[in-house]
Amino acid sequence: MSASTHPAPSDEPITPDLLAQLQAGLLDDATATRLRRHVRTEPEAAAMLAALDRVRHELADLADDAQSAPPVPHEVTA
Repeated sequence: MSASTHPAPSDEPITPDLLAQLQAGLLDDATATRLRRHVRTEPEAAAMLAALDRVRHELADLADDAQSAPPVPHEVTA
């Protein structure tokens, strides 16, 4: 995926969406650096990023769980 071409303004609120973009590597280097600094100094931002990490790990775990979804019909996979 390519990096965002529009850096977030420094006064933009830190949102879960912005942190998810950071996690996915979608932000330009300057914005990513600013957000990482913010996460290190702000407990609320750190908690949001930790929550996103947990969700990401839980979703990855579902990929290994055959019981997490019904079987795919044969006509769909054929």
